Amino acid sequence: MASIHPILLSVGSIEASHKEKSWLGEVALILQGNFSFQELERYILWLLIGLLIAVFILRVIAGNKKLLALRELRVIRHMKGLFREGENQAVALVPRLLGAPRQPKLGSSPELAVASTMAGLMNTQGGYLFIGVDKDGSCTGLEEDYKVLGKPGREDFHQHLLQVVGTILDPSCCARLKVSFHAMEGKDICRIQVKRAFSPVYVHVGEHAHFYIREGGCTRELEVTEVLEYIERMS
Repeated sequence: MASIHPILLSVGSIEASHKEKSWLGEVALILQGNFSFQELERYILWLLIGLLIAVFILRVIAGNKKLLALRELRVIRHMKGLFREGENQAVALVPRLLGAPRQPKLGSSPELAVASTMAGLMNTQGGYLFIGVDKDGSCTGLEEDYKVLGKPGREDFHQHLLQVVGTILDPSCCARLKVSFHAMEGKDICRIQVKRAFSPVYVHVGEHAHFYIREGGCTRELEVTEVLEYIERMS
Protein backbone atom coordinates (compact mmCIF):
# COMPACT_ATOMS: atom_id res chain seq x y z
CA MET A 1 0.00 0.00 0.00
CA ALA A 2 2.99 2.29 0.71
CA SER A 3 4.10 2.09 -2.92
CA ILE A 4 0.58 2.78 -4.24
CA HIS A 5 -0.07 5.77 -1.95
CA PRO A 6 2.28 8.25 -3.72
CA ILE A 7 0.77 7.30 -7.07
CA LEU A 8 -2.74 7.93 -5.80
CA LEU A 9 -1.65 11.29 -4.40
CA SER A 10 -0.22 12.27 -7.78
CA VAL A 11 -3.43 11.20 -9.51
CA GLY A 12 -5.39 13.23 -7.00
CA SER A 13 -3.35 16.34 -7.78
CA ILE A 14 -4.05 15.95 -11.48
CA GLU A 15 -7.73 15.13 -11.00
CA ALA A 16 -8.25 18.07 -8.67
CA SER A 17 -7.92 20.45 -11.63
CA HIS A 18 -10.69 18.70 -13.57
CA LYS A 19 -14.38 19.24 -13.04
CA GLU A 20 -15.23 15.61 -13.81
CA LYS A 21 -13.20 13.11 -11.84
CA SER A 22 -12.69 9.42 -12.40
CA TRP A 23 -13.32 6.93 -9.59
CA LEU A 24 -9.55 6.53 -9.18
CA GLY A 25 -9.16 10.27 -8.86
CA GLU A 26 -11.91 10.44 -6.26
CA VAL A 27 -10.20 7.75 -4.19
CA ALA A 28 -6.97 9.71 -4.43
CA LEU A 29 -8.72 12.89 -3.32
CA ILE A 30 -10.11 11.07 -0.31
CA LEU A 31 -6.59 10.07 0.69
CA GLN A 32 -5.43 13.66 0.24
CA GLY A 33 -8.23 14.93 2.40
CA ASN A 34 -9.71 16.99 -0.49
CA PHE A 35 -13.01 15.15 -0.39
CA SER A 36 -15.93 16.59 1.60
CA PHE A 37 -17.64 14.61 4.31
CA GLN A 38 -20.96 14.83 2.41
CA GLU A 39 -19.40 13.29 -0.71
CA LEU A 40 -17.76 10.56 1.34
CA GLU A 41 -21.07 9.84 3.03
CA ARG A 42 -22.78 9.65 -0.35
CA TYR A 43 -20.27 7.13 -1.68
CA ILE A 44 -20.54 5.00 1.45
CA LEU A 45 -24.32 5.03 1.03
CA TRP A 46 -24.06 3.88 -2.60
CA LEU A 47 -21.60 1.19 -1.53
CA LEU A 48 -24.04 -0.10 1.07
CA ILE A 49 -26.88 -0.05 -1.45
CA GLY A 50 -24.72 -2.01 -3.90
CA LEU A 51 -23.91 -4.57 -1.22
CA LEU A 52 -27.60 -4.94 -0.32
CA ILE A 53 -28.51 -5.45 -3.99
CA ALA A 54 -25.77 -8.09 -4.32
CA VAL A 55 -27.04 -9.90 -1.21
CA PHE A 56 -30.60 -9.76 -2.56
CA ILE A 57 -29.54 -11.23 -5.93
CA LEU A 58 -27.61 -14.02 -4.20
CA ARG A 59 -30.63 -14.84 -2.04
CA VAL A 60 -32.89 -14.92 -5.12
CA ILE A 61 -30.48 -17.29 -6.88
CA ALA A 62 -30.28 -19.53 -3.81
CA GLY A 63 -34.08 -19.45 -3.49
CA ASN A 64 -34.54 -20.41 -7.14
CA LYS A 65 -32.17 -23.35 -6.73
CA LYS A 66 -34.10 -24.49 -3.66
CA LEU A 67 -37.41 -24.09 -5.50
CA LEU A 68 -36.11 -26.13 -8.46
CA ALA A 69 -34.87 -28.83 -6.08
CA LEU A 70 -38.28 -29.04 -4.38
CA ARG A 71 -40.04 -29.15 -7.74
CA GLU A 72 -37.74 -31.95 -8.91
CA LEU A 73 -38.45 -33.86 -5.69
CA ARG A 74 -42.21 -33.62 -6.30
CA VAL A 75 -41.80 -34.85 -9.89
CA ILE A 76 -39.68 -37.82 -8.73
CA ARG A 77 -42.28 -38.75 -6.10
CA HIS A 78 -45.03 -38.55 -8.71
CA MET A 79 -43.03 -40.76 -11.07
CA LYS A 80 -42.36 -43.37 -8.37
CA GLY A 81 -46.08 -43.50 -7.61
CA LEU A 82 -46.92 -44.06 -11.28
CA PHE A 83 -44.26 -46.78 -11.59
CA ARG A 84 -45.71 -48.61 -8.56
CA GLU A 85 -49.22 -48.52 -10.05
CA GLY A 86 -47.98 -49.77 -13.42
CA GLU A 87 -49.26 -49.12 -16.93
CA ASN A 88 -52.78 -47.94 -17.61
CA GLN A 89 -54.62 -45.98 -20.27
CA ALA A 90 -52.68 -42.80 -19.45
CA VAL A 91 -49.29 -44.25 -18.43
CA ALA A 92 -46.91 -46.25 -20.62
CA LEU A 93 -43.50 -47.64 -19.65
CA VAL A 94 -40.85 -48.40 -22.28
CA PRO A 95 -37.35 -49.73 -21.47
CA ARG A 96 -35.60 -48.58 -24.65
CA LEU A 97 -35.83 -46.18 -27.58
CA LEU A 98 -33.00 -47.76 -29.56
CA GLY A 99 -31.65 -51.27 -29.96
CA ALA A 100 -33.50 -54.52 -29.45
CA PRO A 101 -36.53 -54.06 -27.20
CA ARG A 102 -36.78 -56.33 -24.19
CA GLN A 103 -40.49 -56.93 -24.57
CA PRO A 104 -41.41 -56.19 -28.20
CA LYS A 105 -45.13 -55.89 -28.75
CA LEU A 106 -45.51 -53.36 -31.53
CA GLY A 107 -43.72 -53.48 -34.85
CA SER A 108 -40.14 -54.62 -35.26
CA SER A 109 -38.22 -51.86 -33.51
CA PRO A 110 -38.45 -50.01 -30.19
CA GLU A 111 -38.54 -46.69 -32.06
CA LEU A 112 -41.73 -47.82 -33.78
CA ALA A 113 -43.10 -49.05 -30.45
CA VAL A 114 -42.42 -45.69 -28.82
CA ALA A 115 -44.00 -43.77 -31.71
CA SER A 116 -47.04 -46.06 -31.73
CA THR A 117 -47.50 -45.61 -27.99
CA MET A 118 -47.30 -41.83 -28.37
CA ALA A 119 -49.89 -41.96 -31.15
CA GLY A 120 -52.12 -44.12 -28.95
CA LEU A 121 -51.92 -41.58 -26.12
CA MET A 122 -52.60 -38.67 -28.48
CA ASN A 123 -55.59 -40.44 -30.00
CA THR A 124 -57.05 -41.24 -26.57
CA GLN A 125 -56.78 -38.89 -23.58
CA GLY A 126 -53.08 -38.09 -23.50
CA GLY A 127 -50.87 -39.08 -20.60
CA TYR A 128 -47.28 -39.98 -19.79
CA LEU A 129 -44.70 -42.09 -21.57
CA PHE A 130 -41.53 -43.01 -19.69
CA ILE A 131 -38.45 -44.30 -21.48
CA GLY A 132 -35.88 -46.15 -19.41
CA VAL A 133 -38.42 -47.96 -17.25
CA ASP A 134 -39.29 -51.67 -17.51
CA LYS A 135 -42.83 -53.00 -17.48
CA ASP A 136 -42.53 -53.95 -13.80
CA GLY A 137 -41.68 -50.34 -12.91
CA SER A 138 -37.95 -50.93 -12.37
CA CYS A 139 -35.57 -48.28 -13.73
CA THR A 140 -33.35 -49.49 -16.57
CA GLY A 141 -32.08 -46.04 -17.53
CA LEU A 142 -30.97 -44.65 -20.87
CA GLU A 143 -27.35 -45.80 -20.77
CA GLU A 144 -27.82 -48.46 -23.46
CA ASP A 145 -29.55 -45.96 -25.74
CA TYR A 146 -26.72 -43.49 -25.15
CA LYS A 147 -24.25 -46.15 -26.27
CA VAL A 148 -26.21 -46.86 -29.45
CA LEU A 149 -26.35 -43.14 -30.27
CA GLY A 150 -22.60 -42.89 -29.81
CA LYS A 151 -23.16 -39.47 -28.23
CA PRO A 152 -23.99 -40.02 -24.58
CA GLY A 153 -26.14 -37.26 -23.20
CA ARG A 154 -29.68 -36.07 -22.76
CA GLU A 155 -29.60 -33.46 -25.53
CA ASP A 156 -28.65 -35.93 -28.28
CA PHE A 157 -31.26 -38.40 -27.01
CA HIS A 158 -33.87 -35.63 -27.05
CA GLN A 159 -33.01 -34.65 -30.62
CA HIS A 160 -33.19 -38.26 -31.81
CA LEU A 161 -36.53 -38.73 -30.08
CA LEU A 162 -38.01 -35.71 -31.89
CA GLN A 163 -36.58 -37.01 -35.16
CA VAL A 164 -38.34 -40.36 -34.58
CA VAL A 165 -41.63 -38.58 -33.87
CA GLY A 166 -41.32 -36.34 -36.92
CA THR A 167 -40.50 -39.28 -39.21
CA ILE A 168 -42.95 -41.95 -38.01
CA LEU A 169 -45.81 -39.70 -36.91
CA ASP A 170 -45.68 -36.09 -38.11
CA PRO A 171 -43.45 -33.10 -37.30
CA SER A 172 -46.46 -31.25 -35.89
CA CYS A 173 -46.75 -33.93 -33.18
CA CYS A 174 -43.54 -32.69 -31.54
CA ALA A 175 -45.48 -29.68 -30.26
CA ARG A 176 -47.73 -32.04 -28.31
CA LEU A 177 -44.84 -33.41 -26.28
CA LYS A 178 -43.23 -32.02 -23.13
CA VAL A 179 -39.93 -33.87 -22.66
CA SER A 180 -37.87 -33.80 -19.48
CA PHE A 181 -35.11 -35.91 -17.96
CA HIS A 182 -34.80 -37.02 -14.35
CA ALA A 183 -32.26 -39.03 -12.38
CA MET A 184 -33.62 -41.99 -10.44
CA GLU A 185 -31.45 -44.60 -8.75
CA GLY A 186 -28.46 -43.03 -10.46
CA LYS A 187 -30.01 -43.54 -13.93
CA ASP A 188 -31.47 -41.11 -16.46
CA ILE A 189 -35.20 -41.49 -17.14
CA CYS A 190 -36.97 -39.71 -19.98
CA ARG A 191 -40.40 -38.38 -18.97
CA ILE A 192 -42.70 -37.40 -21.83
CA GLN A 193 -45.98 -35.67 -21.16
CA VAL A 194 -48.19 -36.35 -24.18
CA LYS A 195 -51.09 -34.02 -24.92
CA ARG A 196 -54.28 -35.29 -26.48
CA ALA A 197 -54.70 -34.60 -30.20
CA PHE A 198 -58.03 -33.36 -31.53
CA SER A 199 -57.35 -34.72 -35.01
CA PRO A 200 -56.25 -38.28 -35.89
CA VAL A 201 -52.55 -39.14 -35.49
CA TYR A 202 -51.30 -41.95 -37.72
CA VAL A 203 -48.22 -44.14 -37.51
CA HIS A 204 -46.54 -44.22 -40.93
CA VAL A 205 -44.72 -47.40 -41.88
CA GLY A 206 -43.67 -47.38 -45.52
CA GLU A 207 -46.72 -46.57 -47.61
CA HIS A 208 -49.14 -47.65 -44.90
CA ALA A 209 -50.74 -45.63 -42.12
CA HIS A 210 -51.83 -47.22 -38.85
CA PHE A 211 -54.14 -45.87 -36.17
CA TYR A 212 -53.52 -46.69 -32.51
CA ILE A 213 -55.34 -45.98 -29.25
CA ARG A 214 -54.62 -46.71 -25.59
CA GLU A 215 -56.90 -49.33 -24.09
CA GLY A 216 -56.24 -50.24 -20.49
CA GLY A 217 -52.49 -50.68 -20.17
CA CYS A 218 -51.97 -51.55 -23.84
CA THR A 219 -51.61 -49.77 -27.16
CA ARG A 220 -53.98 -51.29 -29.72
CA GLU A 221 -54.23 -50.84 -33.48
CA LEU A 222 -57.75 -50.33 -34.80
CA GLU A 223 -59.16 -51.91 -37.94
CA VAL A 224 -60.29 -49.62 -40.76
CA THR A 225 -63.98 -49.79 -39.79
CA GLU A 226 -63.09 -49.13 -36.14
CA VAL A 227 -60.96 -46.16 -37.11
CA LEU A 228 -63.85 -44.44 -38.91
CA GLU A 229 -66.17 -44.93 -35.95
CA TYR A 230 -63.52 -43.78 -33.49
CA ILE A 231 -62.69 -40.63 -35.48
CA GLU A 232 -66.38 -39.75 -35.56
CA ARG A 233 -66.46 -39.99 -31.78
CA MET A 234 -63.29 -37.85 -31.52
CA SER A 235 -64.93 -35.07 -33.50
